[in-house]
Amino acid sequence: VHLISNHPSAPTWGDILYFDAYAFERQRLLQLGRIAETALHRVNESTISDLCDMSIATLKSLARSPPFLQALVAQLPTELSRRCLPEGTFDSLLVSSIVKAAIEAKCFHGCVESVTSFTPTCNSSTRYDFEQLYATDSNCHRLGFDQVEEIAELAMKKKCHSFPPPSVLWTPNDKEAGSLAMVTESPVCVPPREHDTRSAIQKEYGMQQGHCPEGTRCKCLIQSLWKRPTTADIRGNSGHIFVAAGSALAASFARQAAQGFLVSTFVVNMAIG
Repeated sequence: VHLISNHPSAPTWGDILYFDAYAFERQRLLQLGRIAETALHRVNESTISDLCDMSIATLKSLARSPPFLQALVAQLPTELSRRCLPEGTFDSLLVSSIVKAAIEAKCFHGCVESVTSFTPTCNSSTRYDFEQLYATDSNCHRLGFDQVEEIAELAMKKKCHSFPPPSVLWTPNDKEAGSLAMVTESPVCVPPREHDTRSAIQKEYGMQQGHCPEGTRCKCLIQSLWKRPTTADIRGNSGHIFVAAGSALAASFARQAAQGFLVSTFVVNMAIG
């Protein structure tokens, strides 16, 4: 499936997402009741409306994907493109920041405001009341329960932590291999060329052309021997601190079934058991 249906030369989802990411999103949409499929794994019913139905993790990846960003810019009217990119060149970091802000405004702005107004105290024994949220406010009804839990976790971190993530789609700018900082015309790290005659030390310490995050430096991945851990690998994924996984599931499914956001077969299975 092409990103832009009337532009067959545009990249497909397969050009932008790794297969594992696509498989994860497909399975997630099945579990959320947004699609149904036949025994041959062909989608025969869908309530998906737009990219807002994707997981927050996938949206973070899209907002940092050079092929996705280039496809979006290619479809902009010339006048709008000049306003977004006044230098007339593709600034991937600038476009990424614009796309993140646009996705957050379109998909999450109303829900973020609603969730923030319901945040409990920072006491570790306090649980977020999703039943009350869904019963009294409609801004989060369309989103998947996992997205609402992510937004609630962010709201609690903003309330209780000194240095919380600033927004839903924010990610640390590690400037790792393959990141936007490395695919610009002036990358932070430039690996030595194949026939570079400098010493190993000169080549290693000569890679840095820009500014690395504090405490890091450019270094070869030496993937032929082993995968050197990146900053993201070392940081790991700490998971949720305030909101338990699945805590919004029941309230979300009940509201979405009533409003027709779930495929019919999923609703029938819920009713059966």
